[in-house]
Amino acid sequence: MIPQSTFMIMANILPDREDQLRSLLASMNMAPGMANPKNDLIPFYQFKQLHVARFAIIRANSNEDIARHGIEPETWSPRLAFLGDIDGDPDLFLAELALRADQGLRKIFSHCQNFDVSDGTLLAWLRENSLSPSANYINWRGRSVAQIREEMALSEALNLKLTEINASSDIDDPIVLHDRLQKFVKDETASLRLRLSPQPPTPAGWWLRNFVHLLCLPLFLILLSPILLVGLPFYLFYLRRLENSDPDNSLRADREHVRELKNQEDIDVTNHFNVFGQVKPGRFRNYTLRFLLWVLDYASRHVYHCGFLARVQTIHFARWVLLDNNK
Repeated sequence: MIPQSTFMIMANILPDREDQLRSLLASMNMAPGMANPKNDLIPFYQFKQLHVARFAIIRANSNEDIARHGIEPETWSPRLAFLGDIDGDPDLFLAELALRADQGLRKIFSHCQNFDVSDGTLLAWLRENSLSPSANYINWRGRSVAQIREEMALSEALNLKLTEINASSDIDDPIVLHDRLQKFVKDETASLRLRLSPQPPTPAGWWLRNFVHLLCLPLFLILLSPILLVGLPFYLFYLRRLENSDPDNSLRADREHVRELKNQEDIDVTNHFNVFGQVKPGRFRNYTLRFLLWVLDYASRHVYHCGFLARVQTIHFARWVLLDNNK
């Protein structure tokens, strides 16, 4: 099994360069919000381990919300995020990325602050500006790009064969039909027209690290259970008090912004979306959020890794990332 990994590179955009950057990123597209895999900047089609990747310009459109809590909003510079999900080691992927897309990455990130990169130092800059998520979700752990493509080809071949059988015969026995299709698949794989590769070995040490991680949260809760049981009523009381006293934020999204988002959605069978906002003030909120993200990351790793995130089946990958000292 090949475990999946994630990468995310973020940098502040230089003042007055956002429009130029947007035009450059749009030049990669074959439809609004949908990159051409063979674009001139980043050859996505060359990365056989890449599930999804996207460039996103993140703006603090909701920055003024924090003022309702009596906090003066800070100036938040627009940032460029390059993020994606892959099979295998993210460090190896970044090394391959720096090798195959050197000029394109330089052209894109030259619109960002502190991008003073000489020959041979692009990989170091990418690693320096990489962010790790506080929680990460994978729809089906170990389901590689190669497996997905092979099973897609198998499904298409079986559909064509089934149509051919139905047009040329009146087979109504499901066992006979199954045998015909099974023989067809064996013949196709033997002739290499179809490929069904065996699962690759899991990287050494992965199962041990995963098992140790599995034990961490239960052991932590057991060790702190006396304190948690005593403190839980006070915690819930204070949380409810904050919920009742927090200012109501019911501002509608800007119509023009919604229209821009709409123009980039439903172009293909998958879409990505980003949600950005500020954490409500106070250590209580901050520590609560960080603890819940820790629990979410644990659940995503050990409970929801076979096609579901709670009851949702349509999310391929998801991440939650805290920025600016967890604010």
